[in-house]
Amino acid sequence: MKKIISMLAVALSLTACTSDPEVELTDQNVVVNLSAPVFDQSSIGLYKGVFTTANAKYRGTVEIRIPQQPENSTHEYYPSATIVLQTGKVLELKADQMISQGQEIADLQFSGAKASFSFSVNADGTEPSMANETYIGMESGIVVLKQTSLGPVTPITGTWTCDVCSPFMGSGQTQTFNMVSPAAGGSGALVTQTTLETTIYDGTGVQDSCDGPYLDVNRCKVSGSFDPFNNGNDLTWDGTHLYRESADGSLFFGNWSWQSNSNGVLSGSFVTDGVVATTLGTSIFFREDFQGFTGAGFAPAPTAGQLDSTRWIVGGLSDGADLGYGDTAATADTDWTRGTSNGAGIVTGGVYAFDFTAPATNRILGAQASVSDFDPGFFEYRVLNDTGAPLS
Repeated sequence: MKKIISMLAVALSLTACTSDPEVELTDQNVVVNLSAPVFDQSSIGLYKGVFTTANAKYRGTVEIRIPQQPENSTHEYYPSATIVLQTGKVLELKADQMISQGQEIADLQFSGAKASFSFSVNADGTEPSMANETYIGMESGIVVLKQTSLGPVTPITGTWTCDVCSPFMGSGQTQTFNMVSPAAGGSGALVTQTTLETTIYDGTGVQDSCDGPYLDVNRCKVSGSFDPFNNGNDLTWDGTHLYRESADGSLFFGNWSWQSNSNGVLSGSFVTDGVVATTLGTSIFFREDFQGFTGAGFAPAPTAGQLDSTRWIVGGLSDGADLGYGDTAATADTDWTRGTSNGAGIVTGGVYAFDFTAPATNRILGAQASVSDFDPGFFEYRVLNDTGAPLS
């Protein structure tokens, strides 16, 4: 059974003092230019989204191409579609009729060797919708958004699990949690597609509070909800989106919860399919080379010359107790703030920013031991893994 809770219609428009140049359609560019400005408010264009079977066995990304038939062309340009499953299998489909500029599309049938669906969209390209989706005889679902000249649509496949669960929430099963974003980064709306037992739910979400890059990786918060039983009792979810501006690859991960009537709060987690996230697999999310460190202490919101005490702490100094994460130790001329040194002739115990090169080009974090300091002592650095998966 397929159950659509809510659909997000994304309509993008652009106002300018001068009109965009017309795209001359030829046999060479009729498909290449589907995201050109001239098609931004047309049913002609490129649509991207996600796919799942109702039993969550298969999921994937979808691309639907609706070309305009060029005048005086000897070729016939029928709409086509591609579904790429999480297994890597590629499904090609073709429509049964051609489309003209300004035409409303109603139940355009796409068929392939193993999959089929029908597609509808307004004449201005808004409110794309799908029906009768099947794959090798299995009931399926597709959600798409239109890609325009204003930005790409990013479809992402993934799964969710129920960790604190009950049988009717699919206890022990890995189920579909797909997401479609109108762009890779920045604040904006999201569309979600999830399965629960044998039902497909379309929901909505939002991406906001974006920051970065941390080296080459950006980070946003994501959240949303859907109503699994159509009774006003929403399942809610929230998490993190990591992505690069300069390369493909997005990683969504987070947690969900739902207040059931008879089993308390049920909860679990969701994560992007590994095949989508592989380009983030070698990313470095934090690096400290100490070149800005001047031995000025520790603070949770460090100023110039200090280290971040939510990551770094030190113990074994006589001027006070061992630091805890988030503590501040920045008083001048204390064991935590001994400043910079090349190591020559120092005897006073404490934390220093050492640099033994001339000129000073390779600063490091270090300590001078004394009778009452760092004998013994320690530096400690922590990394919090909130990806929902083991790091290696």
